[in-house]
Amino acid sequence: MMLLTLPDVLAVAGCVVGCDSETIVDRTDLGAVEVTLVEAKAASASGDQADVAAALLTGLVCRRPFQGPNRRVAVAVTLHLFALNNRDLNLEPVTEIDQLLARVAAGAPLSQTAVDLRLRLRQRGKEPAPASTTFKRLP
Repeated sequence: MMLLTLPDVLAVAGCVVGCDSETIVDRTDLGAVEVTLVEAKAASASGDQADVAAALLTGLVCRRPFQGPNRRVAVAVTLHLFALNNRDLNLEPVTEIDQLLARVAAGAPLSQTAVDLRLRLRQRGKEPAPASTTFKRLP
């Protein structure tokens, strides 16, 4: 499993915020990001990408290391983690993602956040099958 580094997180944050690397470094609590990355690495011992993503998302949402759109950056960084590992996260409906982020900010357990993320994961590039082909009508 590929994990993110501090430069990875800063590159994604810079893209989301729309600023250069020097500016994003100046606007970021680097210590908070580093602690979050250590927690994500510890979570990787399970071998489950959702556990790593839950630690990453929770750390970034709760520590608010970026000046500006912390939740948007946290989601983008989480998406980048999954993309590096050939996975994708279903972000629809957006209201459910907003609810997930609100639960994370309110202190939801990492285990629950991992479950929520796991339910939205899919192999990268594969669209979910339409319900009409997944479920057959009963006579």
